[in-house]
Amino acid sequence: MRTILCVVLLSAAVGAEQRDARVTAAGNAQIAGVVVGSDGQQPIRRAIVSISGDALATGRSVITDDAGRFSFRNLPAGSFAITAKKAAYLDTEHGSPKPGRPGSRVALAANDKRTVTLKLFRGAAISGNVRHPSGAPAPGIAVMALDTKGGRRNRALDSVVTDDQGEYRIYGLMPGEYIVAATPGVSGSGDMGARPSAEMDAVLARLAMRRNPPPAGTTPPPPAEIPPAPAVGYAPIYFPGTPLLIDAQPIRVAAEDNRDSVSFTVSRVPVAAIKGTISGDVANLAQVQIAINLEFKELRFGGPGEGLGMTAVPPNAAGEFEFGNLSPGRYQVIARGRNASNESVYANADVEIRGQDVLALTLALRPGGRISGVLVFDSGGAPIPADPSRFRIGVSLVGENSFYQFAGLKVGNQLSDVPQVAVTDDSEFYIKGVGPATYTLTCTVPPDLASTWRVRSAMVDGRDLLDSVIVGPDVALQPVWVFLSDKRTEISGTLSSASGEPAADYYVIAFSTDRANWRAGSRRSMSARPATNGRFVFRDLPAGEYFIAALTDLDPDGWQAPAFLEQVASAAFKLRLAEGEKKVQDIKVAK
Repeated sequence: MRTILCVVLLSAAVGAEQRDARVTAAGNAQIAGVVVGSDGQQPIRRAIVSISGDALATGRSVITDDAGRFSFRNLPAGSFAITAKKAAYLDTEHGSPKPGRPGSRVALAANDKRTVTLKLFRGAAISGNVRHPSGAPAPGIAVMALDTKGGRRNRALDSVVTDDQGEYRIYGLMPGEYIVAATPGVSGSGDMGARPSAEMDAVLARLAMRRNPPPAGTTPPPPAEIPPAPAVGYAPIYFPGTPLLIDAQPIRVAAEDNRDSVSFTVSRVPVAAIKGTISGDVANLAQVQIAINLEFKELRFGGPGEGLGMTAVPPNAAGEFEFGNLSPGRYQVIARGRNASNESVYANADVEIRGQDVLALTLALRPGGRISGVLVFDSGGAPIPADPSRFRIGVSLVGENSFYQFAGLKVGNQLSDVPQVAVTDDSEFYIKGVGPATYTLTCTVPPDLASTWRVRSAMVDGRDLLDSVIVGPDVALQPVWVFLSDKRTEISGTLSSASGEPAADYYVIAFSTDRANWRAGSRRSMSARPATNGRFVFRDLPAGEYFIAALTDLDPDGWQAPAFLEQVASAAFKLRLAEGEKKVQDIKVAK
């Protein structure tokens, strides 16, 4: 990725600048512009353009005219985000170089008149043909594109249905990587089986003997032994025609791509059942919830596409349960109940299905993990909140949090979700029932205090939980000291070119010099898109040492990967930030 720029430091200063109070008064500034297609020429009519910013009490929206033009008048001075959207196009923000990239805010002084251009890109499309093994078209088959990054689809259709020729087309996709899945449906009840010819002959012979019994007084030959038929089902099939999600071939699309040959065959595949028993300290085993989750490499999908075809029988009074019509793949089964103390108890198991039944799975419920501690306010002048019970402490699931439920079938990881708890009047908190999942610690600050107080650290045994993950259920953390501080940090500055002009068409990133913090979602990694005047701001980075770099492009899905940060670090400069410090750091870029 060609993204690294050299930087020249212009100045570094420490200040005590405070955030401006919210301004809502109208002014005389104006932003006008045009929305065009990706070619930069074709005007886009009837697009919805919206503006928002701290200087506006509420956002405003207008619709472009036949020439793609729009305007916002009577604006106060401030910094504004401008976005545009239209059906079949991908939402865009002013200054965004390509779909999915952050845009740059428009900086306005009093009485300014600015003219801007926004580009709208059409969504990518994937199309193809779905056929039966005989070569005949497969009409009425649901086909969907599963984003391997999760939750990034924009307005893409969740699924389409093949026409009478077996053709399908999924459009409106964001650039990215997708798994294409066809999910044939069946009607009726009962099991489907597939038998070889010899077994079918034996079945037909039995039926014939039943219809035409031998004469009285004769002994019929013993019937041939017929084993149970291996179950087959119409389970999801993934491009290029495999029932194994792990063997699916991802399709990568760029903006406005049309991938028109993603064709494959759907057929019946060997399916299996998981039968098992739940045991443990619960009052009523029939009330235990049980869910299943299909795994794909390190990703887990849990939505309607993955639930189609599966069946489920929930636990009975003896704790017996069953999942059926499972296509080959790796599954996680999770059960959750409550014990006599009304605490969550869990059991989980990983199961690999290759067409064989798993008939004796045992899930032994055990108590979830516990986390307890104290909330501490470190004030540099702000009054200590009188009611700590307004604060909430909890753990949040790492990664995609999804859940799908239909006719007793539960698919996804939400059974491991743990509600936040209120802090007591004594500033203590107690989290019980941490499930079999990976979590991060969270603290919710009341809205009226969020501009004053931030979570600084969560320490236990010398470890800061805000810089690591919590793996349940076998976790017992106490006491956890959660420190909140009114000392807010800030790094701000202006990005300019070698000639001194504002450089808004770049990205600035800040990330820890400690490689242990190089992970997706780290609070010690931030990115900023400079406004049109070149100004950028990082707020509330934890105290520490950081790499600062200016980039020509930034992939929002991959820029926090250690390999990428290692590459950027060689061309970045270092900056140390103390607790409560506000630094002004101007940067000059030189290509």
